Amino acid sequence: MIDGRVVEGYRAPGPLPSEDGFLELSQVIQVCDTKGKELVSTPMDHFIPASRITDLEEIARAGGRRDSLS
Repeated sequence: MIDGRVVEGYRAPGPLPSEDGFLELSQVIQVCDTKGKELVSTPMDHFIPASRITDLEEIARAGGRRDSLS
């Protein structure tokens, strides 16, 4: 994200959010700062504005679930 946070979690299959939308994670696995130090997840880590995402990596999982890293 723009502030350097890395949020890893699961999202439902489907299109990625548009510029003015949100990336909605159903489960947050891990949140780290720019140095890789683990942070406590907040409720806002489940709804990330697309405008704050700088990098997104999707990894398909068995059963149609996806890991999202932003």
